[in-house]
Amino acid sequence: MKRSVLPLTIRCLLCLILIFATTTVYSQTEKVENRYSASRFKDFHNRNQIDSIYNLFSADMQSALPLDKAKPFLSELKTQAGAVIRMEFKKYEGPYASYKTTFERGTFAVNIALDAAHKINGFFVKPYEDEADQGGADKNK
Repeated sequence: MKRSVLPLTIRCLLCLILIFATTTVYSQTEKVENRYSASRFKDFHNRNQIDSIYNLFSADMQSALPLDKAKPFLSELKTQAGAVIRMEFKKYEGPYASYKTTFERGTFAVNIALDAAHKINGFFVKPYEDEADQGGADKNK
């Protein structure tokens, strides 16, 4: 009985595809330190503990966003969006862990970057855009 053997180049190509596929899956796994920081942000936000959120920031972040500027920003976020109901990790965008964050009055992308000491050194909030919606929008252009 003659056995069919795939040519070497096809086997190599299949191995590379498998490696890249598993690397992509694993590279988008939420890191424990990001999960912890997001959870702390959610808890402090919901309790109106702005000083506690500020203490999660790195020294560089605190220099860039002093407490007198952080307080109004974080207070306004709570006033306009309400309490956080759920934070769901979606992906990494550069150094930022991006979370689909459902607030009482809307859904936003909360993006958090951590330094080597696991302190927040980057933080921004923007309207959440579902990737499926983005794909549909691109097709209509």
